[in-house]
Amino acid sequence: MRRRANKSTGLAITLLLLAAACFPDLDPSHGSLTIGLLGVGEAVDTVRVTVTADSSRHVTTSPLSPAATVRIDVVPVGAVAVLVEALAKETLVQSRGMNTEVMAGENEIAVDLGSAGPNTPKEVRSAEQRVTIRVRDEQGVQVEGQEPIAREAFASFLSNAEVALGAPPRTLRVDRASVVAANGALGGIWNGAVALSLVDDAGATVTLGSFAPAGASATVDLADADLSPLMNNIVAGRFDVRVAGPGSGSPDTEVEVTLVFAASAE
Repeated sequence: MRRRANKSTGLAITLLLLAAACFPDLDPSHGSLTIGLLGVGEAVDTVRVTVTADSSRHVTTSPLSPAATVRIDVVPVGAVAVLVEALAKETLVQSRGMNTEVMAGENEIAVDLGSAGPNTPKEVRSAEQRVTIRVRDEQGVQVEGQEPIAREAFASFLSNAEVALGAPPRTLRVDRASVVAANGALGGIWNGAVALSLVDDAGATVTLGSFAPAGASATVDLADADLSPLMNNIVAGRFDVRVAGPGSGSPDTEVEVTLVFAASAE
């Protein structure tokens, strides 16, 4: 009988050890916190987040990611204060604080660095969305190219926007756009006005605006384009960014397009 009891005890201990190995993170006193950033300034390269809970303080400093999010894996459950500071070349350019409640498990908040005041913003802006496009000279007549948006970063923006607005975005617009030549000057690629467009999977196109190819970079003159014809595909991240204009006879090259989107729940 004693030997059987020892076997039962050993089995119970083994089961406990297996359970501990399979479920190592069952700590109800902590949760994770993912912070989505909106309205990030164009020169920002580093984000510093300070989370204060009672007398404890956790500081995380990291480069600004394409998805504009910062994740902190271990945060005490309960009321916490979150301070987000955006830096450009070690200079503080934006900051925003907020209070939130952390629950056990996964937690997500959105911090809009581009808005002031405690009220829910009516519109939020994305961090810069960058797309590298290889452009090709079509017999010296038209230089054009298109590439898909970075879908993970764009999806992160939409998720952050929904958290910040309190509802899924209903309208989107392009707030700012610019183009930079990878090598040399834009005038060596095009010799006339260049159009910037969004093209969805079905081939529907919305022209955002145009720019004059002068110097190594240019700001796009936006035309307040209506993106509603592409809305379903845009929300799904299924769209390309396209540039096209009269060619100057240059060889194939690359340009980087930077877009900042604005989302509203209205």
